[in-house]
Amino acid sequence: MDLINIKEKLYSIEKEKVELLCKSIKFSTKLMSKIISIFENYEKLRFAENELLLKIKIFLKITRLVVQNSKSAMESCKSENEKNFFTM
Repeated sequence: MDLINIKEKLYSIEKEKVELLCKSIKFSTKLMSKIISIFENYEKLRFAENELLLKIKIFLKITRLVVQNSKSAMESCKSENEKNFFTM
């Protein structure tokens, strides 16, 4: 019985981990959308060149982190359904 409870708890933890990763991807996507809109409105907002370069660097860093986290989560997935989610 203890082994079954441990397996269920482990599955529950893995599920929470995937849910947190999904939330972080959603948050990152929203943040990237805002940054893209800033790039599009660059002429209207008149940012300094350094500010725009900093925003581009942040955007690229967020993108890189999302890709890395997705790859690591995909590697730890056990079922094909979970893997399909990350390859969309």
